[in-house]
Amino acid sequence: MESFLNEHFISCHTLTFSANDPDEILLEGEIACLGNILITVDKTLEILQDYRKNALVQTVIYNYNVSVRGYGNVFRYDNSHARIGHPDNHHKHEFDWKLNDQDEGKVIWIGAEKWPTLGEVIEEARDWYWSNQSELPDGYPELGLY
Repeated sequence: MESFLNEHFISCHTLTFSANDPDEILLEGEIACLGNILITVDKTLEILQDYRKNALVQTVIYNYNVSVRGYGNVFRYDNSHARIGHPDNHHKHEFDWKLNDQDEGKVIWIGAEKWPTLGEVIEEARDWYWSNQSELPDGYPELGLY
């Protein structure tokens, strides 16, 4: 996160960790990015081994949604619901952000081996920003509006 803040792609975030139960941690919040891009994170981590401050965890459920504030979704990765015809729940939704498309979009199976980390999603959003910069609004979105 620090490198994205240092390069000014991200201005700020509201990500917080909280205990869901003794064996799970939730990571939730929003990330404000250039081009009025908003990344919404909803992630459940299972505690595999408790080393107090350095617990060994594994993501079990994730939803990373990238959108342009005032327009629509760009893409979303998740495994929170099954897809008919997919061997597992890991998939990506692609949207036409200019159409304010909030539905399902185009769904692509990615598989458990290719599910992205949050850092990889931020990198993809950053690359998408640079490819579409001329069409995007200036500035960063305000956080906590939803």
